[in-house]
Amino acid sequence: MAGTTQQRKGRRMLLIMLVLFLLPLLVVLIMVGLDYRPGGESHGELVKPPRALLAPALTDWQGRDFSAEQWKDKWHLVVIANETCDADCQQRVYLVRQVHVMLNKEMSRAQRVLIVPDTADRAALETLQQKYPDLVILTGADAANLAQQFDLPDQPAATAGRVYIVDPLGNLMMSYPAGFDPRGLQKDMTRLLNYSWVG
Repeated sequence: MAGTTQQRKGRRMLLIMLVLFLLPLLVVLIMVGLDYRPGGESHGELVKPPRALLAPALTDWQGRDFSAEQWKDKWHLVVIANETCDADCQQRVYLVRQVHVMLNKEMSRAQRVLIVPDTADRAALETLQQKYPDLVILTGADAANLAQQFDLPDQPAATAGRVYIVDPLGNLMMSYPAGFDPRGLQKDMTRLLNYSWVG
């Protein structure tokens, strides 16, 4: 009699373990079948596949070196200007700064970069640099060539009004259209920093 009770308990335990094992698989299959993604979608647009940037050795607007290695080991929030950094461009620079600040203790893992053509007004760049001292402002012919690598289909980077994310391996991997929600960008950056094993 005791053996039969033990067998029933054993079978019940096996059944419970089987249900606990199969239930998550069943839930996942239903979610895939319904194309349901609970809160895991990014707010930006993924660049598929990520594009490895051929980053030359550059200089900032003051002539200081910005080597290809400086694209490594940090996440980069990139703004690209057209002829000069007009009001729209300056608004993007401001929003990217706000996102950077919202990263709190993870701020040091990200860097903000503005790429401007070499025809940009020097006085305007100096004012911008004074306003945002840790903003890297790259200019010159090599910077213009780099900016073209951010072009997306039918959206030249110089006129698209986008913000771009470059990963610590130097890959362009996400972008945000004009009028993007900075809180969405901040959420994406926080998620990337939380799960990243580099940078």
